[in-house]
Amino acid sequence: MTSRKFEIRALCMMLFVGILPISGCTSLRNPTGSNPTNDNLNQPVGESVAAINFTRLAVYLPATPVGWTNETLFGATLILPIMGSDRGANRTWSQAYKKYVKDQTDVETTAYVGIMDSAFHMVGWWTVWNKGFIEFDTTTGYLHHTIVKGYPAYEAYDQNTNVYSVYIAVNKRILVFINSHNVDHDTFYNTFVNPIDYDGLAGLQ
Repeated sequence: MTSRKFEIRALCMMLFVGILPISGCTSLRNPTGSNPTNDNLNQPVGESVAAINFTRLAVYLPATPVGWTNETLFGATLILPIMGSDRGANRTWSQAYKKYVKDQTDVETTAYVGIMDSAFHMVGWWTVWNKGFIEFDTTTGYLHHTIVKGYPAYEAYDQNTNVYSVYIAVNKRILVFINSHNVDHDTFYNTFVNPIDYDGLAGLQ
C-alpha cells in the first residue's frame, strides 16, 4: 500500500462513527455529569509554536506485539497556508501513523495508532474534537467520555464492525487516535492504548 493510500485510509478510519462532528452540538458530558468547557477540554490553547517533527512523535507509537506485523510508518509535517492561520508566525503541524496487522487469523484483525501535534493550531483531529461529542449508548455501540492515564479521552465502539476507537487529548496540543478491528476490549487497551507514554508526549516541545 502506498503512503498516500495509507494516509487516506487512516484518516477515513477516524470517522468510522458517522456522528463524531455534529453541527450545533458542542456540549461535552463526562461520567460525573459535569460539563467540561472549551477552556479545559475542547481545544488547543496557547500561542502557535513550531511543530514537533513527526519522527519524534513516531517514537511513542506502540511496539509491534508478538504475533503481529506492522505496515510502513507514515509521517508528515504540514504547513498551513498563510491565510489559513491566525495564531502567529509558526504554521506547521505534524502527525505520525502506524497500522498493525495480526498474523494468521481467519478474519482481518488490525489496529491503527496515530499521534498528531497541533502546535496549538485548530487542525486535523482537533477540528473534530472541538465540534463536540455527544455521549450515547445504543443497541450496537456507544460513545463515552473517559480518562486514559490521566488525560481526557473519548471511547467509541461499533458492534456491527467490531471496531473500538479512542481519542486522547494531551495538554491541549497533542491528540492520540487508536482504532482496532476484531480485537477484544482488554487486548485493545493492554496492547495499544496503555503502553503509550502519554506523559512523555506531554513533555515534548
